[in-house]
Amino acid sequence: MKTEDVVKWVMPEFPIGERFSGESSSYKKKIAVLQLICAYFQKLFAGDIPLEFPSMDYYQVHECSYYDTEPLATIINNYEEAIKESLFNRLLEWSSFEQVQIDLANTVYIPGIRQYDMRAWDADKRKTFIRKYVECSMNDFQKRLYEAMPGPVLDSLDMQSERKAVYLFSERLAKYLGLAEQQESFVMRCFLQEHEQLVRMLSYFEAPIENNLVCTYMYVNEFYIMGYCIGRKDYNTVISYKSYDWTFFMAWYILEKILQRTDELFL
Repeated sequence: MKTEDVVKWVMPEFPIGERFSGESSSYKKKIAVLQLICAYFQKLFAGDIPLEFPSMDYYQVHECSYYDTEPLATIINNYEEAIKESLFNRLLEWSSFEQVQIDLANTVYIPGIRQYDMRAWDADKRKTFIRKYVECSMNDFQKRLYEAMPGPVLDSLDMQSERKAVYLFSERLAKYLGLAEQQESFVMRCFLQEHEQLVRMLSYFEAPIENNLVCTYMYVNEFYIMGYCIGRKDYNTVISYKSYDWTFFMAWYILEKILQRTDELFL
């Protein structure tokens, strides 16, 4: 199916024949792809997670002129951001994972300390800074996460603004990984296919941000914990919901479905 036909099928109200050409056409194709991705996730999650994605303002898209593609790019970026935010929040509500964020946005305003100074600091100097300016505002659980895995908080100091450390953690996954290690022969005999798929999905899940824009950390004790940072890296780069890789959402869902089976098998 040609791209033009895909766009007509996904967006029948879009005036293709009038201006499906030039640089702006690539943005219209991106809208079509995003709509198809929404349909894919609605089918994948059917029966488990109700999804209501934001709608696209096609009139606003149509009003963008042939040469003025900057507003069109902004519309599409905001649309993708909203779709991925919706996926993230629905999965978080449905799955065994919980989220804790440590907000470091205000650290950019500390008198006498410049952003460029922070980016040059080593880990020890960053920890001293966090202890002095950030730990006092953390609750007990945030402190536990930071002490277990300081990387996301320390890395967030590389961001120019809007900096946050994000921790996703699951007791269910930690329990399964522990049981799989203790009962390896049973898993290999009775649960091998599912276990191999879980390991494969975990590899995608542990790379949530596309293009390796930030480092991801993992730690397992009573919880499986994954952490990374978000924020504005520079004028052109913002790590936000839009930065999540599509495969991360797919892997999160499949991973949780496998974990639901482990509850029946092991518990």
